[in-house]
Amino acid sequence: MAPEQTPGIGRKSGAQAPFLVMAAMAIMGGVDALVPRIAEQSGLFQFHLLRAAMVLPMIGILAWKMRISLLPRSNGAVFARSCAIGLSMMIYFGALAVFPVSEVVAGLFTAPIFVLLLTWVLPGERVGPGAFVGIALGFVGLLIVLQPGAADRSPWVVVPVAAGAAYAVGALLTRRVCAQEHVLTLVFWFFGLMFVSSAVGLVLLEVVPGLSAETFALRPWNPAPEPVFYLYCTLQAVGSLAGVGLLTQAYKVGSTPVVAGFEYSFMIFAAVWAWLLLGQIPAPHALAGMALILVSGIVILRFGTADVGKSLLDPNRP
Repeated sequence: MAPEQTPGIGRKSGAQAPFLVMAAMAIMGGVDALVPRIAEQSGLFQFHLLRAAMVLPMIGILAWKMRISLLPRSNGAVFARSCAIGLSMMIYFGALAVFPVSEVVAGLFTAPIFVLLLTWVLPGERVGPGAFVGIALGFVGLLIVLQPGAADRSPWVVVPVAAGAAYAVGALLTRRVCAQEHVLTLVFWFFGLMFVSSAVGLVLLEVVPGLSAETFALRPWNPAPEPVFYLYCTLQAVGSLAGVGLLTQAYKVGSTPVVAGFEYSFMIFAAVWAWLLLGQIPAPHALAGMALILVSGIVILRFGTADVGKSLLDPNRP
């Protein structure tokens, strides 16, 4: 859930919000573009295990210095939210190692569409026709980016959309049942779940015959990755926490709709970093589709419900 704007913040502080959120998106886009390089050295579970092992002590130190309890107010709600976001991040990072970064990010940014659709079927919310225009634009933009069914396209290209759907569930749970939880509490238990689930995954890959494979998603533990792998994991861990901190501060000092709109700059930064670090240049059709998705997000933000308008990417995003 996006933190409520802090009372008494002046216009000068509010004007800093777009810069804070764009800095957050630039950092997150850069560290996410490292995942294909990480995939050359390890598997998905090993990456998540080591990243969580680095992040958890950092959160513990921050909580201790800020005198914040990391115990959830509602164990079940935080667990459910962690499962939804955890599934999303497993799919998202797994897809980053296989598909172009711009396509995976476009899939993740279907989350506002799913939030709106899920909210529509829940009691107590009304969705105007303008919001459905946004949904239609986003859907068309996604088809333009992914081009499912094309002769040269794998049917698995739609997998990143599943990350957006799972993220939407997590975003709804964040707002509806985790609203009273501190940001650090939510992030801590998310990474705790990722640590445990990744450890279980690595054990299963070792003991279940035929389960492991030389793919990023099913690769077993690599006992001797190159030193640069640990550098990438460290950058991922530190960058993720820095991005969360900047984004949360942006929501504290700025207008929620403005900050949420600027979160779409993540698509631009991710594409730029993918070009600089990986040599991936989005095709013209991908750029056109991403532009439509951006427009759809603005329309949904304008005409959507409170669940959508709070945040396009949850500021507690790991």
